[in-house]
Amino acid sequence: MDQKIIYLFASSQRPRYQQDLINCISYPSDFIMHFRYNIDWISDEIIGKKSSELIGKEALIILVSEKNINNQWVVDQFYPLRKVVITDIKIIGKSLWVIYFKLTSEFVFYKKEEDNSYHKIINSNIEEKPISGIEELGGVFVSIDKKFDIKTNNMDITWYNLIDTLSKIENYRSVAFFKILKMYRITKDKEKDMDIVSFSNRTGYYLKSRENYVFELYFKCGELVSSLKKSELNGKGSAFISINIDDDFEITPNQIDLDFNEELLKVHVYCKKLVNQIKHFRTKVINKNTKNIQSANLEIPLKIRTTRIWYATLLLGVFFASGFFATLPLNLDWLKIFLSIFFSIIGTLLTSISIIKIKQIF
Repeated sequence: MDQKIIYLFASSQRPRYQQDLINCISYPSDFIMHFRYNIDWISDEIIGKKSSELIGKEALIILVSEKNINNQWVVDQFYPLRKVVITDIKIIGKSLWVIYFKLTSEFVFYKKEEDNSYHKIINSNIEEKPISGIEELGGVFVSIDKKFDIKTNNMDITWYNLIDTLSKIENYRSVAFFKILKMYRITKDKEKDMDIVSFSNRTGYYLKSRENYVFELYFKCGELVSSLKKSELNGKGSAFISINIDDDFEITPNQIDLDFNEELLKVHVYCKKLVNQIKHFRTKVINKNTKNIQSANLEIPLKIRTTRIWYATLLLGVFFASGFFATLPLNLDWLKIFLSIFFSIIGTLLTSISIIKIKQIF
C-alpha cells in the first residue's frame, strides 16, 4: 500500500498565490483547480516520475505564512488546508509546471482555540519544503513524502474551525471567507441537488433554460472584517460580494453586503433563455471607501442543456421503429424486409438513447 502523499505548498507572498489559497477552500468538492510552479520549486523525486505515476495520487495543500525579518523572508508557520487528488500535469516550455487537482470534501481539522500543532509536524518530518530566502522564500514547494498525523474530515465544524485559525494570520484577517455548500434545482415539489460534471476539460454544472436554481453559500468573515464597525464600512454597499453571470440570467441577490460575521445565504439563478455558450457564475469582492477586504474570486462554468434535440431524436426513432418501410411500394420483398429490420434497429437505438438523455437532463 502506497503510504506517500504529495505536498503542495503555497505562500501568501504574492496576491495571486493568496487568492488561490482563498479560492481552494471556497470551491465545492470535486471541483478542479490548478497551481502553477516553476521547476526550481519542485523536488527531484517528483520531476523524475512520469505524469501517469502522479495522476490519481492524493495530495495535501499547505499554506505557508511568512515574515520579513531584516530584509529576509522567513517561514513563520505551515498550515495544511485541504486534501486533493492530482488529475493532470502539464509542462509548459522547460520550466513551468501546471498541476491540476480535484478538491475533496476533506478539510484539515483544527481544534478551536488551540495553537497550530501541525506546523511542528510538517517542519520536523517533511524533508523537502519551503525555506527562508532573501527576495522570496526558497526551497521546495512540491514534494512527496510519508503521510503524517494530519487529521481531516468532511464535517461542517472542521471548515468553521479552519477559518477561525486562518483569520488569525495577518494576511487573512481581512478576508470574508465563504464556501459553496451545494447547488440545487427547484422543482414544484422538491429540491434536486446538482452534481458537478466535466466538460471541455473543466468542471461545472449543467442547467436547463427557464428553470430555477440555488447556490447555497456559507459565509464566515475574518477577524478584521468582523470587527469593522458600520462607520468604518460607511454603511451598506461600501464593501460587498458581486455575483455575476450575464444578461441571459436573473440573479437574486446579485450583491451581498459584508455587514455580518456569519451568514447562510441563498443565491437564486434563473436562465431566461437557451444559450449555446458556456457561461460563468463569478464572485468578486468590491471595496468602496473601506479597508482592503478580500474574498474568494470564483468562476464556475455553467452549460445550458436543452431537451429539444433529444425530443426530435425520440420522434425520429419512433418513426423508424414503426416499420413504415414495409408499406412502401417496392417490388422486391427482400429489400422491404431488409429496410424494415435495419430501420427498426436504428429506431430502437435512437429511441433508447433519447429517453436516457432526457432522463439525465431531468
